[in-house]
Amino acid sequence: MSLKDEYLFLAISCLLSIFFDGLMLLLYLIICVTLFYHRNKYQHKQFIIALILFILLPTKNGEATPQMVLEVENIKTNYVIASNGDFTCILYNIEGVNINDVIEVEGDYSDINTNQNFNLFNFKDYMMHQGIRKSMYVLEYKIIEKSTSLKSKVYNQFKNKPLHEVYLAYFYGIAENDDLIVSSGFHFVFLISLIAKRCKANRQLVTLLFCLSFALFFPVKTSVLRMFIFAFVHCISKSTKYDKLGISILILLSFNKYLVYEVGFILPVLFSFCFLFNIQKIPARIVSFFIVVGVQLFYFNEANLFTILCFSLLRQWNGMLFLLVILSLIVPFLGWLILFLMQCIQIFANFKIPYLYMRGSFSLVSLLVYPYCFVMLISTNNKKYYSYMFLLLCYQANLKVCTPYGEVSVLDVGQGDCILIREPFNGDVMLIDTGGNVNYDIAENIVYPVLKSKGIKAIDIVLITHDDYDHSGALESLQELIHIEEVITTKEDIHLSNISFNAFQSKEALDTNDASIMLFSEINGLRYLFCGDASTSIEEAFIEQYNKLKIDILKVGHHGSKTSSSNEFLMKIQPLYAFISSGKNNFYNHPSPEVIERFEERQIDVYDTQDVGNISVIYTPFFNLLHTGDKTFGIIKKVIK
Repeated sequence: MSLKDEYLFLAISCLLSIFFDGLMLLLYLIICVTLFYHRNKYQHKQFIIALILFILLPTKNGEATPQMVLEVENIKTNYVIASNGDFTCILYNIEGVNINDVIEVEGDYSDINTNQNFNLFNFKDYMMHQGIRKSMYVLEYKIIEKSTSLKSKVYNQFKNKPLHEVYLAYFYGIAENDDLIVSSGFHFVFLISLIAKRCKANRQLVTLLFCLSFALFFPVKTSVLRMFIFAFVHCISKSTKYDKLGISILILLSFNKYLVYEVGFILPVLFSFCFLFNIQKIPARIVSFFIVVGVQLFYFNEANLFTILCFSLLRQWNGMLFLLVILSLIVPFLGWLILFLMQCIQIFANFKIPYLYMRGSFSLVSLLVYPYCFVMLISTNNKKYYSYMFLLLCYQANLKVCTPYGEVSVLDVGQGDCILIREPFNGDVMLIDTGGNVNYDIAENIVYPVLKSKGIKAIDIVLITHDDYDHSGALESLQELIHIEEVITTKEDIHLSNISFNAFQSKEALDTNDASIMLFSEINGLRYLFCGDASTSIEEAFIEQYNKLKIDILKVGHHGSKTSSSNEFLMKIQPLYAFISSGKNNFYNHPSPEVIERFEERQIDVYDTQDVGNISVIYTPFFNLLHTGDKTFGIIKKVIK
């Protein structure tokens, strides 16, 4: 590739500028310098026009007036996406509707709510990238106009078949767990290649026909749109292979700039890039291995090296399974074989060999060095880059051992408590409470993924402050997901490798909340007090026993309820920061405005998980850094009291 391949250069710049929002101005400046370099070449006028059009393209993030009469665009596992053209939203608690049905809904719209924890999937951001900002829990609805479209008829047919869950997963993307191969459309690619080979037809033409046929019967998926545009550009463009790829990406981004956040777009495009620039003809299986490892660590915080080594085989198996799914529409008795093969593939995909299983999100070091080493590998085939890649993977596999900082994190678990304390350099790991929600598995969906993203393979101590479900409900599920060395439910002092906790519990507690175990600890020069659900009467007992204790960071009791954080208590302990763990729009209206007012009167900085998400204090021997889920950063300065 050289500067003459301007469309690919523009595509790469646009991809990076969207993915890294803050670099937008810098990257467009680079493009402008390139345009100046080509200023005397007539053929680059079309490039300038393409750039201007791309910059001026509207995004889908504009506000629109909420509507009550909408048309169903797509149906997912737990919600429906509906629109009237200008306004698109998510509807919960709605069943029995079909694609393209026109419905009238009753309820109140609200902003999309999601838990904000570091390195985890953010549903709110994902929906905003689709231009969807509002959601509604539907109280009542009625179908104004039943759809008679071909898509709705096909959907009805699939709903009534024995393998309806399989059909919905493969054709509509309606599945509880997205498969990387299926979401990226590799099963489609296998079928297209098979048809083209058997019929001795042009693969690009077969792709176009397949995509058009798919769009006729089903909602258009990102993978289908991508395949159609790539094939279409390949057929009509006489540009270089580099510019064909660039033009294809630019056209795709014109439909939705934020496709760059979807793994179903990124993975196939990375394959296209890397095989295009594989100058040294590195074997495809090696190139594929490093691409998939990087994508899985970046998006899912884990990489099963065993299944990645078998990625090509899994692609073929999924492709054959997809072919059987299609044939089962004609030959129903294939259903039992499909279900059997799906179970086999699932068992194989979930098979883990301890030394070939990595967990942990890409560290900043890996995020910078890994792509560079990979590009140099396929560009030069220098053997030293194999060593560098291997060392990087070893570092990533031992992320917890190599982490040079500790942390105290209040996880965003909704209406509940879960606090992670982690020491640096493979030190001990402790949880204070686990959170809990009767309608949602907090351990599986939040606590374990957070631990996994940090490379944590075991927990040394879990302290349950008291037996309320929002503090202890996720414990049983968490024990099934990760090894827990010790669970403590009684008052006792706790000693980690480098941190000690003094426990306090009232002997006069009248309910479970007042029976909460309170913990005090000094961590890296900051004094913390974790209050559980203790009320003002327990706070009084605490300050009677520890009447000279000053606190830097208070984990506020009972989610900021008015029964906690009394004036006398705050005056005595004089905290600098107050951390509150509460859920968005919670039933109890926590935290209480009265409590917030008390904090403000004393100029105590308040951070609430329902507003800022995950609240973390990252500590090293040199500083304590406050970091929240809404991207707030700040150095915590110690104040002498």
